[in-house]
Amino acid sequence: MEISATTPHIEHLKEKEDGRARILEITNCPMGLEGAFKCTSSTDETAANLRVMPLPDILEPLQDVSVPEGKTAVFSCKLSDPECPIDWVLNGEKVEANDKFSFTAEDGRQELTIQNCLKSDAGQVMFRITANFQLKASLTVTDAVDGEGDGDDTDGLGLGRRKGCPKILEGLERGVIKVGKAHTFVAELMGKPVPTKIWSFKAQELSNNDRINIVSEDFKTEITVSQALRKDTGMYKLRVENENGFDEAEVELVVLGKPGKPEGPLEVREIYADKCTLSWKPPIDDGGSPITEYEIEMLCPKTKQWKKIGRCKPDLPLKYPVTDLEEGQEYNFRVSAINEEGQSEPLEGDKPIKAKNPFGKILFSFC
Repeated sequence: MEISATTPHIEHLKEKEDGRARILEITNCPMGLEGAFKCTSSTDETAANLRVMPLPDILEPLQDVSVPEGKTAVFSCKLSDPECPIDWVLNGEKVEANDKFSFTAEDGRQELTIQNCLKSDAGQVMFRITANFQLKASLTVTDAVDGEGDGDDTDGLGLGRRKGCPKILEGLERGVIKVGKAHTFVAELMGKPVPTKIWSFKAQELSNNDRINIVSEDFKTEITVSQALRKDTGMYKLRVENENGFDEAEVELVVLGKPGKPEGPLEVREIYADKCTLSWKPPIDDGGSPITEYEIEMLCPKTKQWKKIGRCKPDLPLKYPVTDLEEGQEYNFRVSAINEEGQSEPLEGDKPIKAKNPFGKILFSFC
C-alpha cells in the first residue's frame, strides 16, 4: 500500500529528502506499523522489515539513593523484558561505562553503579527506554562520615577519604595571558598527614627560580609564572602525596605572543621578465592565536631597501603573485606572519632571482 493520507497511523510517518537519499521517519512508533516497508524508484526497489517491540512492564521501580561522599551508589530496577535496550542518564548526560560508572543486566534487572560519589554527582538519575518512557530517581551525596568511605572532610583533617588519602579540591582553571605577563594557579587540598606538594611541567619537577615562584602551606599551594614566554604554554601538573596515597590534577596555561617566522624555504617559482610566484609554509608556532594574514616584502634592486608589496590571507597553499618586475633586475623577497599579538620575524629567500623569461625573448611570426 502506497503511503498516503489514508495510511493507518499516518501521523507517525514523515518523509524526508537529504540530497539523493529518501528517508521515512517513524516517531513514537505504534504496534500497528509493524511489518514490511518498501521504497521504489523508476528503476529499482529496496525493502526492510520493522519490528515493534511492546514496552516492558516495570516489575521493580527505580528508588532514590543517598550516600556519603566517597561511597558507592547503586540504582536498580527490574523489567519484564530482559532484552529491552535502555540508557542511563545522570543530570541530563548519557552515562558511559568507565572506571566510575558500570552497568549490569541480568534476568530483567538493570543496575547502575557509581563509584566514589562526589557532591558534583548529586542530582537526577534517569533510566530511559524511549524519549517518552523514563524512570527517574534522585542521587543525594552527603558529607563523608568520619573514618569511612573514600571522601574527605572539608576542614582538611583527612578524616574519611581512605583515612587521610590526599585530595585536590576543585579550583584549578585554565589560564590565558600575554607574553611578559604573570599568572598564578592556586589549589586547596585535604589529607592527613599533611601531604607533600610537587608541581611539574613537561615531566620536569619545578622549583623556585627567577620566573617561577612556588608557595605552599599545609592545605594550600600556589605557583606563579612571571615574565611568561611562549615556551611556558602547556599543562602544569600538581601531585599531592602522603603515606595513605596521592592525588593529581593538571591545568593548562596559554601564553599568547607573536607567531614564529614562516617555515621555509621561501620558494620563487614561475619566474618571468615581469612577474614571479612566491610560496612558503605556515609557522610551527602560531603564537597561540590564529594567523590572520602574511606580509610580503621585496628588496628593491635600485634602493637596496625592503619595500612592502602586499598582504595575503592564510589560505593553504600559501602563495603570492609578484608583478611589475623589471627585466634583468635581481630581486629578493621575505614574508612575515601576523596574528592578533603582532608580526613575526621574516622568512627571507635564500638568494636573489633575476627577472627574465625562461627561454629568452619569444617571437611569434606568421608566414
